[in-house]
Amino acid sequence: MGGIMRARDMKSAIVALLTVTLMLFLAAYGYAQEDVARFPGKPITCIIPLPPGGPTDLSVRLIAREAEKYL
Repeated sequence: MGGIMRARDMKSAIVALLTVTLMLFLAAYGYAQEDVARFPGKPITCIIPLPPGGPTDLSVRLIAREAEKYL
């Protein structure tokens, strides 16, 4: 049983990994709440890597116009 982890050890490792992941997520969530009131702090630039005037460009322009109301 040298290199093979036992089921009990594997469960402990998974629980530890999930605990650390949850702690990091909660820490990031708490930090993010401070900046929500100030978002966006500067203009948002939307870059479309396709030629202007195409269907993608036109649809993104319509979406951006609607997004201005909320951002």
